[in-house]
Amino acid sequence: MFNLGAAHYNGDGAADNSILACAWFLLAQEGGNPAAQDAVRRCAAEMGRLAAVDAIIEIGEMYEKGEDLPQSYSEAARWYRKGAAESPEAAMRLATVLMNGIGVKRDYGEVMAVCLDAAKKRYSPAEVCVAYLYRIGLGVAPDPKEAAKWYREAALQGHIRAELTLAEMYIKGRGC
Repeated sequence: MFNLGAAHYNGDGAADNSILACAWFLLAQEGGNPAAQDAVRRCAAEMGRLAAVDAIIEIGEMYEKGEDLPQSYSEAARWYRKGAAESPEAAMRLATVLMNGIGVKRDYGEVMAVCLDAAKKRYSPAEVCVAYLYRIGLGVAPDPKEAAKWYREAALQGHIRAELTLAEMYIKGRGC
């Protein structure tokens, strides 16, 4: 894994890709490679913390899709959790894995907590997630008014699905 990271870092036999390099270094570090610790620190210093979170998301995606790593939804969820507090994208990927419940325990309460945290950062896909959970009543009691509130927030940011769902709710007189 360390060698894959080095190849991507240096563009030697692999595409020059700092996110992939950092991802492989993180995996090598987790596997106990002492040289990987320095490489991970170097990646974080050069790329910044948010880019390092992108590497964490990359690892989760590799596990989720079974590309370059064995497919494992539980491993994907574990990596997405590492980035969820800092990245709304990681939070939504975690929410999707938990919502699907494939290879992990379906936990609507955790889905709501993760989506709500990301929604408070004004991330429209997370706002739609919170709205959906309130509209359907997953992990919370159904609350059409609260659902409409969150759909409105996402619609104000131009989220098409939120706009359509909110319009449907208006037409049917639900929560509006």
